Amino acid sequence: MRRWLALALISGTLFAAQGEAAHSQVLVGGPPEAVHIEARDATLRQVLDALQANFNLHYRSSDVLDTPPDRNI
Repeated sequence: MRRWLALALISGTLFAAQGEAAHSQVLVGGPPEAVHIEARDATLRQVLDALQANFNLHYRSSDVLDTPPDRNI
């Protein structure tokens, strides 16, 4: 349940992130119970990689995770 909640939060944050920065940026902070994620022009893979580095998150996916965010959302 926690993983699904975390992935939903990540996806929402990723798609809600806006900005005109030329480079992607992912900032992850807080304890595992209250993770704070800021993502700008980042792919879902970059967000998951940041979570893996900070919280030892493990995931498997057959989906393409390197697609850049759609700026028209």
